[in-house]
Amino acid sequence: MRPAAAASKVPQVRATVINLRTTIAPSNKVFTHFVVIANGKARSAEELDRWRLFDLANGSVTYVDDLSKSFRVESLTALIDTRSRADESDGSKLAATGARKLLNGVEASQYILSRGAYRRELWLATIPNVPSQLFAMMQASRRPSGAENQKEWAEAPLAGVRGYPMDDRAQLPYGSSSLSMARTVTSVEQKDVPAALLLVPGGYRDVTVNPAARAPGARPPADASPLPGRRAPGAG
Repeated sequence: MRPAAAASKVPQVRATVINLRTTIAPSNKVFTHFVVIANGKARSAEELDRWRLFDLANGSVTYVDDLSKSFRVESLTALIDTRSRADESDGSKLAATGARKLLNGVEASQYILSRGAYRRELWLATIPNVPSQLFAMMQASRRPSGAENQKEWAEAPLAGVRGYPMDDRAQLPYGSSSLSMARTVTSVEQKDVPAALLLVPGGYRDVTVNPAARAPGARPPADASPLPGRRAPGAG
């Protein structure tokens, strides 16, 4: 069979795709990736072996681990509550400056997040076909780890914002220099993507600690395996 014919049989879904470019200094490394949104779900292609599937309709986040072939589901309400408690103690502050400008034809508003010497500047905008709560979900569901713990908790206030950053820049002094990250939206397009991008692979184990704590109405992904002793959704 010709490769083109084989590719045509892969199930596709029409999606909104946010294309991004990230630059890290002083190493001057440049990365490109995308965020895909379709049928009430979203995923960042930046995450590989361990990634998150955002259920915008049910207000939940599915953490998928391709290495252990498992997943767990957490409600957005619980995740935001965790972030809020961190915000109360870490001293981070988020301020809207009132400044506005056009970025790629979209009007964006400036926000400054700070904690000590750490500073992050975001230009948030309402982008057509991009759910206003998506970025907040992405921030609320991030897990602090190792050396990045302080920086990630310093971003707790972002769990309550609305809009997506057309431009996102963070800077942290480091000795006589500084570490910085600049991420920009290069384009937003409508295109067909493999439907599997927004599905938990079949056969993965549901390791959710407390299934009852899921968002109201939320169910395990239909393509995933249930907890031992549980039937998969729709099973006869």
